[in-house]
Amino acid sequence: MRFLDSHFRTRILSYLFQCSLATGAISLILFMLNLLTYPGLVSALGATVFIVFTLPHTFTAQNRVLIGGYAIGIVICIFFSFLSDLFVLPATGYNGFDILFGGLAVGTTTLLMVATDTEHPPAVGIALSLIIKPWNLYTIGTILLFVSILALVRMLLSPIMINLR
Repeated sequence: MRFLDSHFRTRILSYLFQCSLATGAISLILFMLNLLTYPGLVSALGATVFIVFTLPHTFTAQNRVLIGGYAIGIVICIFFSFLSDLFVLPATGYNGFDILFGGLAVGTTTLLMVATDTEHPPAVGIALSLIIKPWNLYTIGTILLFVSILALVRMLLSPIMINLR
């Protein structure tokens, strides 16, 4: 039975370097977004950090896929959250349609990502998270900024990063 990756010992510096980058990246997002307010967003972005820094040469880590997937997820979320707001019961402020629109956001985001060849699974989580928790332009801007920074770092460091598997 094997507990360590067979390449771990020979590539330990790469493992340490890339995992340190992942630690710094998620720490930045935790600083910028409140974990208690947006746990779904932080979880989705954490999954993206994992992909970008541990599997940088895979399809889902490509910048086109990364940015495209998040752009689709955000646009779909905005669309369905505006639709959802039309169904808020004024007396209670309760919106019983969040579940329906959350499901539609996930399904539509998935369809558009597959159709445009930008399948980045954590971006589907963003679409759902932004339906469930109220969002604002700061939140959207933070997500876009963070994903752009990840794409830039991945592009710059791609020649020295390896897939850690």
